[in-house]
Amino acid sequence: MATISVVAKGTLAWRPLSRRMSVLLLALLAAGVFVGVFAFLNQRPAIALDQARGMYVAEGGTMRFRWTSSRAEFGLTPHSGLTRVTIVLSIADWPRQPQLPVRIESDTSTLATVTIPAQPRRVLALLPPGATALRLHTPVARPPGGDWRWLGVQVLGVDAQPTGLPLNTLLQALLLAGLSVLLALGMAWAIPRGYGTVVALTLLGLALRLLWIADSPPLLHRDEAVSLVDAWHLARTGRDHLGHLLPLAAFEAYGDWISPLLTYLLLPWVALFGPQPLVARLVVAVFGALAVPCVYGLVRELRLPSAAPWAALIAALSPWQIFLSRVAIPPALVATCWTLCLWAAIRFVRDGRRRDAIWLALAAGVGLYAYPPMKLAAPLLLTLALALALWRHGWGACRHWWPAALGLSLLWAPFAASTLLNPSSGARLRLIMIKATSASEWLATWWSNYSLYFQPNLYYLSGGVRKIVQGMPDRGVALSAEAPLLLGLLGLPLLALSRERADRAAGLSGGRQNAAPVLLPIVLLLAGALVIAPLPASLTVGHPHTFRASMIAPLYAVLVGVGAALEWHWLGRLPARSGAIARMAGALVVVAALAWQSAGWFNSLIERYPSQAIGTWFFADGEVETMQRVVDYAPGFDEVWLDIGTVGRPYIFLLLAQPMSPAEAQARLVVERNPPQINNVTSIGQYHFVDFAPQSVPLDLPVLEALPTSGGGPGYLLQEWRPDKRRILLVRSMTTHVPDDSGDEDENN
Repeated sequence: MATISVVAKGTLAWRPLSRRMSVLLLALLAAGVFVGVFAFLNQRPAIALDQARGMYVAEGGTMRFRWTSSRAEFGLTPHSGLTRVTIVLSIADWPRQPQLPVRIESDTSTLATVTIPAQPRRVLALLPPGATALRLHTPVARPPGGDWRWLGVQVLGVDAQPTGLPLNTLLQALLLAGLSVLLALGMAWAIPRGYGTVVALTLLGLALRLLWIADSPPLLHRDEAVSLVDAWHLARTGRDHLGHLLPLAAFEAYGDWISPLLTYLLLPWVALFGPQPLVARLVVAVFGALAVPCVYGLVRELRLPSAAPWAALIAALSPWQIFLSRVAIPPALVATCWTLCLWAAIRFVRDGRRRDAIWLALAAGVGLYAYPPMKLAAPLLLTLALALALWRHGWGACRHWWPAALGLSLLWAPFAASTLLNPSSGARLRLIMIKATSASEWLATWWSNYSLYFQPNLYYLSGGVRKIVQGMPDRGVALSAEAPLLLGLLGLPLLALSRERADRAAGLSGGRQNAAPVLLPIVLLLAGALVIAPLPASLTVGHPHTFRASMIAPLYAVLVGVGAALEWHWLGRLPARSGAIARMAGALVVVAALAWQSAGWFNSLIERYPSQAIGTWFFADGEVETMQRVVDYAPGFDEVWLDIGTVGRPYIFLLLAQPMSPAEAQARLVVERNPPQINNVTSIGQYHFVDFAPQSVPLDLPVLEALPTSGGGPGYLLQEWRPDKRRILLVRSMTTHVPDDSGDEDENN
């Protein structure tokens, strides 16, 4: 631990604290964090009606209540002692029978079965120590009048009185207290070594990517399921879920071939913890947060040290980058991978050493596999960097670069083989590429697409959201307080000229009289990268597409940081003390505006966005839970039929529920391919994926389970059908709505 002390006018030094004082401060920090976290978490009710699952939306007037489905579950804060739960139940407003049996369970055992009449009945349940849930099981029926719901009993109120200590709350408070000590020790190590700023900004970016990550965007995105299932199968068998052995260039997914880097990034964690959606999101959030130090390091290479903190702050607060980093889909990897490519390219162009070439080959070689648009952007950036490096260092420098060229050839060989030998790998691209009847029409369409990514509307007004899956509606992908900082770029030519003069005076051209300038190639590299970044997106349909154009996001942060540094530079030239005052006032105003706008955006992401996104095709709601119930019921049936007419992509969620071992699933999976259309998986063993409408499957059948969505909307039904002496488990939507998957596959690829 250390403290700052003034040793001379205008200078600061670090003076180490005594060991005893350091231990005391760390103990006080841990105690303060523990008390604060414990108080915050412990104020939540031990049980809450509005947070229960398996229930429909609240209704009623002054006496609010919620109907249960076949199984309602109330989460409990576990305590070391017994928990007394009081729950008020009724079957009023729909007297389908005089009374209804309800089985009451904890998460470990069955407690009792009680009968509920039309009049409210108060039921007391004593739950064992450590109980985490109270469950109600009841038969369901559909009320008359065209109501789509399958109802059990009414819950008028629920209350819990726990005894003993709140185990999970104590554990979380202790964990965060320990983390606070580790962070303090890390900062005490980093600050004297000059890393304090970048570490603090990285932690800020990581926090914004991790907080409430399971809630918003809603868990689970349909494409997250594919990567999780492939990583799980790869960890167990060395093959993806469709049986391909160690796919290096791409995974087949739903039928479009997606980039493999995400699946391999998830592989070790899924092997350890299983195909858990939250694990995938945590891995991607950490990887996305690494863009912050990468942007910081990139800007430091520009010899603008005052710009690096600003650029890293913009990257940490970027709505564009934060949103992407909270969903485990391939676009989430772009910001970090593209920034690493740019950083390596800058060093290569500036210095031209063998190790710089190797780092560039490694960054571009791996980055190519992050996301399909990188297949075009990475080679273009590499070509530009090579041309600028040759201009600066001459053809003689090529003799140092052959190991990098060899390594890059090996890294890109799987991509080349897939492109040449697998005609289906480009089917999706051919489907979404812009088309026209003439060259002039094609150019006009392309320019219309391309120019959208340089318009303020995308960044500060309505954003680039074509569908809600790409971000929050009617919000830009950047913060409007950043716009004035971009104006500082107007002074870049003057600064570049002065820096070139300083470089030449200091002999930084490497001692060669004919050497190219130092700064000009780097400026050209960044300008070229900015031109390249939206190019892949502009060649396809659907704009503005913030996923395909995600390479712009880190470049935008760099430009804002450079603009802020130039404004800082010119403000410092004001006479006397007015320059220092202007700098301080400007920095405070900008930071306050950024903090205010970022807090507002993040609050909307957590509070409003989930309810807007949960009803869309892209975010699953109840599919995983439904498939887990299906797997539980399946042994008692001859066959299981899942309705592809009302359930979106049921086979991938079934595989996520692990109905059988990965090896058995691969052997028994039957798939029909019709590129460029999505694959049609027809069966996996006893599980059959059928369109119920043409088969005339009856609607009025016994219901085993009714599963509404988390918000109480239409979910799924498990029914029993006995045709031809066979016992078939049916899985269908509560409504006859056919999910709209038109164009969904081009959202992320």
